[in-house]
Amino acid sequence: MVSSPPKDPLFEQGMQHLQNAEWDAAIECFEALQKRYPDNKAVKHALEEALLKADLEKEVHIQPRRWAFPAKRYLIGLGIIFILGVFIAVGVYVINQRILPVIAEMKSQNQTQIYLTQGWEYLEQGDLDNAERAFKQAASLDPNNPEIQKALAALDKQRELNALYEKGVHLQEEGNYDEALKALMDFVAQTTNYRDAPQRIQEIQQQKELQELFQQAESAYLAGDYEKAADLFEQLRTVNSVFEKEEVSKRLYEAYMNLGYSTLNASYVSTVEVEKALSYFKKALTEFPRDTKALREKELAEFYLEALKAIGEGRWQAAALALNSIYQQRPNYLRGRIVPMLYEALIQSGDLYRMADDLPQAYEQYRLACNLPLKDKTLCKARLHEVIPLI
Repeated sequence: MVSSPPKDPLFEQGMQHLQNAEWDAAIECFEALQKRYPDNKAVKHALEEALLKADLEKEVHIQPRRWAFPAKRYLIGLGIIFILGVFIAVGVYVINQRILPVIAEMKSQNQTQIYLTQGWEYLEQGDLDNAERAFKQAASLDPNNPEIQKALAALDKQRELNALYEKGVHLQEEGNYDEALKALMDFVAQTTNYRDAPQRIQEIQQQKELQELFQQAESAYLAGDYEKAADLFEQLRTVNSVFEKEEVSKRLYEAYMNLGYSTLNASYVSTVEVEKALSYFKKALTEFPRDTKALREKELAEFYLEALKAIGEGRWQAAALALNSIYQQRPNYLRGRIVPMLYEALIQSGDLYRMADDLPQAYEQYRLACNLPLKDKTLCKARLHEVIPLI
């Protein structure tokens, strides 16, 4: 607060009125000055003096004086200043010692709560780094706050759960399904934020079931039980068409080929069994459509069935043609069973050509019959003996 008189003409005018005991005029000047200089002590004291003397004039006549300032006025002013100083000092002390610490404490508590709230929000969102940063900021303000300790413990627990989840995912990707399932089940048991753990658990269980089914099929295949192996591999493919796709396709091809071979290599093979073998070879071709072995076996079986049909219908030339196609590729087909069948078909075909007066073709059929590896060729030789003189 300024204590020197303001350099304002109005102040000198007010002092002149004060000296002339013109209290009202002096009061008017000093009130105007106080509005201009609200913090000026000289203006304040002059106004107080003018007001005091105006009040006293009502009771006692006061003679005007020129530039005479009584000691009483100074004592009063000093007293007022002292009292004001005491009040100010007490106020400052109270503010510094009581009010400001309380305000600071309230501010600190409020900021602590803000950090805690932010930390929990980050934790819920899975942003653990920012959550840790917020919780530590709160702890720096209030290290003994139990809520902060609880929050930090929850953060550590979430980090443990995240590590457990990542372990399960890693094990799943490696194909270690037993350990992956154990880790993910443990994770789900300890949290309500499952992420995609239930889906992964279901996938792992399905993979384990597929692996088990695959192993059953593989065991059957290695044991030579190709029918069971094929059935299990087909089941596996129905459940999941991409699981071990190439290996399943390879095994099915081999199983169907072996089933076809074993069916045709039986001691007695009926027409039904040849048809069954043909169906196996066709299934093998669905796995590898350009496989030459499967194509050849399919062709031979079809020739054989065509020959049987032709024989049943008396079409001996067609039967002979089909059986000869088999013989040229595989003379021991069906354990050599086609040889006597071809012999008879050639004889019957030659007879038909002979009846049609096509003696050269008849001769060719009889000649082919005699070239077959049979012990008894009496009939074909007799036919040749009969037809040669006629050519």
